[in-house]
Amino acid sequence: MARMQRTRSRSDFRAISRWNQRVLQRIANGDVKRHVVALLYPMRGPRPRLIRVPADSPFSEEPGSNIWAEDIQTRRWYTRRYSRARLSAFPTDPSFRLKNHYSILTSRCSSTTALNRTIRNKWGLHIRGHVIVIRHAAADMMRLTNVSSGERTFIDLLVRSYFAYQQANDNSSEI
Repeated sequence: MARMQRTRSRSDFRAISRWNQRVLQRIANGDVKRHVVALLYPMRGPRPRLIRVPADSPFSEEPGSNIWAEDIQTRRWYTRRYSRARLSAFPTDPSFRLKNHYSILTSRCSSTTALNRTIRNKWGLHIRGHVIVIRHAAADMMRLTNVSSGERTFIDLLVRSYFAYQQANDNSSEI
């Protein structure tokens, strides 16, 4: 029960706002040198939220240096390991190539993780755990860039298509 309450408190609007404020404070204090803005579909939230994800790399700690996918710190959202799917084309139409690639992070321990109510309420899909979407630079596909609030509708469409396509293929392979 305590684990469920802790998970719930990490997902609500106030907790996400406090998290973003803490990251900004850590940047101001110099504890965090770099971060990237990503889109979080919280397990217990009414809608997706922009979050600041700190990045840590032993190689380059300069504030303006590149941020790589391996540098981001996701322990707050994934207590165990996570899976990353990288999208370079639209899931339902591979001929529709994306200028910027996107990575979708999901929980690896799906059997023990609670359902994501944000995604279930929006699209009726049964996905477990938090979902984080990070954006890659167009010129350098390994480098991460910030998600803007103007991209939310497009990312919604991309995430919905990805999970619907994934669930349709999982169901068809079981038959």
